[in-house]
Amino acid sequence: LVLGALAQVEQRLASLGIASRMVDGLRVTTKRVLQVVKDAAGEMLFEVESQLNRGLCSSQLSTRVSIVRSSFFTAQPLGRVGSVDYGYTGKVRSMNVSSM
Repeated sequence: LVLGALAQVEQRLASLGIASRMVDGLRVTTKRVLQVVKDAAGEMLFEVESQLNRGLCSSQLSTRVSIVRSSFFTAQPLGRVGSVDYGYTGKVRSMNVSSM
């Protein structure tokens, strides 16, 4: 299960009045935007794990299913591309597919 938090991030940015810019389909991630992204993703992760734990505890699957959270990829910052400084936005460098 891989979570996507785009809708939650957009909603939080709007409610906080934080402007965010997209260039070529990538968000220019400032320090302030990064904090919003981390908060939204963390809340989603907590909610999904909570729901899974609740469901697993009340089912026969509880002895056969574990919830594992890890970083299965490494990334590197995009940096400046042309006239755009992407800030904290990065690109995937490698993925640990065998551990997934």
